[in-house]
This record gives sequence, C-alpha cells and structure tokens, in this order.
Amino acid sequence: MNSSLRQRSIRRIFLRDIVALVVFTAGAIFAVWFIQTDRIREQLSQDQIQKVADQAISEFNGFFKPIEQTLSIFRKWGQAGILEPAGIASLNAKFIPILGDSGQISSIMIANTEGVEYFLIRDKDTWLTRSTGLKNANGRVLWQRWDNSGKLLDKWWEKSAYDPRRRPWFQGVLKTESEDRVFWTSPYMFFTMKTFGITASMKWHPKSNSSRTYVVALDVPLMKISKTITDFSAGVNGKTFLCNHEGYVLAQNIDSVSQQGSNNQSRFFIPAEKYGYPIVAAALDAWLNAAKPQNESLGFKSGDKYCWAVFRNLPGKEFKLFIGVAVPENDFFGKVYSKQKLTMLIAAAILIGGIMLAFFLVRKYSYQLKDLPTQTLNRTDLASDILKLVKSGESSILEFKSTMRMNLKTGKPGKEIELAWIKGLVAYMNTAGGILLIGVDDEGNITGIEADNFENNDKCRLHFKNLINQHVGLEYSKYLTMDIVAVNGEEIVVIECERSTQPVFLKTKQTEEFYIRSGPSSVKLSVSEVLSYLDKRE
Repeated sequence: MNSSLRQRSIRRIFLRDIVALVVFTAGAIFAVWFIQTDRIREQLSQDQIQKVADQAISEFNGFFKPIEQTLSIFRKWGQAGILEPAGIASLNAKFIPILGDSGQISSIMIANTEGVEYFLIRDKDTWLTRSTGLKNANGRVLWQRWDNSGKLLDKWWEKSAYDPRRRPWFQGVLKTESEDRVFWTSPYMFFTMKTFGITASMKWHPKSNSSRTYVVALDVPLMKISKTITDFSAGVNGKTFLCNHEGYVLAQNIDSVSQQGSNNQSRFFIPAEKYGYPIVAAALDAWLNAAKPQNESLGFKSGDKYCWAVFRNLPGKEFKLFIGVAVPENDFFGKVYSKQKLTMLIAAAILIGGIMLAFFLVRKYSYQLKDLPTQTLNRTDLASDILKLVKSGESSILEFKSTMRMNLKTGKPGKEIELAWIKGLVAYMNTAGGILLIGVDDEGNITGIEADNFENNDKCRLHFKNLINQHVGLEYSKYLTMDIVAVNGEEIVVIECERSTQPVFLKTKQTEEFYIRSGPSSVKLSVSEVLSYLDKRE
C-alpha cells in the first residue's frame, strides 16, 4: 500500500476510536455531574462567601462610619467658629466626653498652617493635652494633665522639634480638593504614644481668616482595628483578616510588634504563615496567584479541604487595605458532601475505565503510529518545543531557512529567497504537512530574522500574507499557521502546514509548479507525474 494512503487509513481509524472514547468518557462524567447539580453547588458556595464578605464589610463600615461622622461634626464646629478662638479648657469640655465614650478613637488633633496645634489624649484615668506653636515657646511644647471633670492637675514644658505640619495626616488632607472629604493615612507610628495606627482628617478655612487652613484629625490605633477583625465571626471554621496588596496580614497583637520601635509597616503586617491559620495563608496564595482580583469568589485548597475566599478593598480609604474572608466549603454544604460519595465513586470508576481504554488503544496502534510525522507544536511551551525540533534536525516534516527575503550573500532582498521557502510550504501541503522555521540556518543555529529588516512584527506578517496570496492563493491560507516566536533571544518565524485536500501549485509570472516532499527535500513533479501522484493520492 502507498505510504500516504496507509497513513490516512491509520489516522482515520485512530480518529474514529479516539472520538468514540472521548464521547463516551466525557458524556458519562458530565452526565453524573449534571445529575448531582455540581454547578449549582458551586454557585451556591460563591453566593454564600459573598454574603459573608458583605457582612464583614458592613461590620468594618460600622467601625469607621462613627469616626467619620464625629470628624465631620468637629469640622462643622470649626467652620461655625466654635473652636476659634477657644482656650484649652473650653476645648477639653467639648472633646473629653466624646473621646471618653468612643471605643475607636485614641486622640484628637486640631492644627493650622501656622503650626499651632491642640492635642488631646487619654492617659489611664486622666487626660493629657499638648499645645504646640505657642508664642515665646522657644522650641518647646506645653503639656497639661486634666481630670475627667476638666480640672487642671499639672503642667510642664518639654523641648521638642514636633511640628504638626510635617505629619502625614496634615500634609495628606491639604492635598485633597474638597473640604467635605475625609482623608485617611496609611498605617504609621504615632508620634506621642509610639504605637501604630491610622489617622482620619478634614480641613476647613475659618471665616475670620480665609488664608489660614485648619485641620482636625482623629487617631485610630491598629490594635482597635485588629480586635474588630478578630471578633468578627466568619462561620465555624472561617476566618476574616486584613491584608495589604503584598499579601501580608495585619498582626493580631499590634502592641507586641509596636514595641520594637520601628516605623516599618512590615512590623505589623506579617507573613500569612505566621498568622497562625493555614486557611489564611492558602487564601492569600490563591489571591496573589490570580493577580489579586477584587470582589471575585476564589476557590482553593487548604490542606485536604476545598475553600472559598473573597478579597475586597475597604471603600474610600487611602490606606488601601483589603479585607479577606476565607471559609471552607464544608461550612456551607457539609451534608451535601456526604451524599455525593457514591457519585464520586461512580465517576472515578468511569474515568478509570476510560483511561484503561485509552491505554489499550495507544498500545494497539503504537507500532503503526510511531513513524507518523508530528505536525503540530505544543502551544503551552512553544519556545521549548521549537528548540527540541531544531536539535532533531531537518526531515521530511521539518525544514530550516535562514531568512524570509534577504539574500545573505548579496546583502539584498531576493525573490529567489522567498520562492525557496514558499516552495517548501507548497510541498508540505501536497504531501503530509510539516513545519518550516525561518531564522534557523542549515546547521541548526538560531540566527533570527533580524537580517530581513522588517520594521516590526506586523510588517513581517503582512509580507508573509502578501506572498502567500501572490504565489499560492488566498484559499490555501487556512492550511497555514504563522507565528513569530522569541527563542534564545532571537525572533524566528514558525509556519505550521496542514495537508491540503486540493492540489497546491507554486505560481510565478511564467509558470505553475507542483512540489511534494521526498525526505528532507521538496521535489518538483512533471505534468505526467502530477497526474499519477494525484490519482494515487485520492
């Protein structure tokens, strides 16, 4: 039997059997899964994790909203002139009761662009105020201690280079365009208490002096935020946590890490594996590997459990922290899993049967298929596959050409160069297909197509298309797949050819020529040889 006819026969039989195998295996597996509504279960899991995330966001909004509302009230007081001019005792009378009832705010600052600042903070059972920018202070700040009723207990001066105008909460809010906007800092170390936190601030211009800007700010310790995270329930085995864009988790005990005295955020954002919960580390790995999507449900494995996670950016906060929620799927559908064991066993048995059948078919046809040419490349790792082909050398299905149009001997583009590789494509399409690599010399050295002097890859592709239309025919381009691939730092043209169902001719101005592959060469046939070949080919 003619070898070409033999290959076609084997391919037809093998294709029939493989199609039957795929239809049987895939159909059986999909039927089982559709019966058990696996897709519905997955969708319900995603809905549940989104609901937990909604609750977590609501919880955090409930934490931050009172702070922003309080800040807005203080700013309105400032706009109304209630805070200026006002003595320290008068300001204490307004702010001590409010801070005393707040579980989130640790201190308040009011400062202006002249460097004058009022600062109030709780100190155990008393209150401390710091006055900055006073006249005749000579580089000092005034500290005063007050009881809960507003009575002055003590005061002292302290040498300090502190300037509120250099603090992040002051500088950040001045850059905002609207006075109605709340500005949140990134986490940083508080100047006085040497603990980590974030600060919310707003600005206003008093009616008495529009050129002067005032800022009111509220400090929120990270420890308060951490406790809110820890207290939130995300189900029986779920976990809610706060992380940054690098995948580090907010530590549960901020006070212990802040004692190290560093202003580096890595001190209070720790690696997920040190957080103490494997599900958190696995969720962050899945999130980072998925390019950090927001609001999307992510499925992942933590140990032997399948879990779901959602990451959301806290809205309206400049500090760009993400709240993450991770919950094992068993928390949603534990009972469903117990009922699916039998189904899983059936599906596994079907899959094993399909694999055994595939193994039998491969063994049955292995001796017949080992000599068939490989006509396709591995698209998942194209460069590596090309390197393997180059090392194997030219053959009946593989040919190398140094350039697409440039004659390396004359240093000028030559039509003979173009027709040489087009002839190879015609021969491939008339025989059993094959692969042409342009940018590889006869010795298998990867030289690239730089010598062809194309302006860019799009120009190269257009030149290829025009040549095929001119010398082969547009209708045959469906049998050709052309790529430009970087291999070892050089760009080469890769052309995969399929066998054409119709005879293909190389067209020039004078003639039409018919070529086939014979070993590693393209052979031109005479008219009588063409007729004989086509008769046998059919």
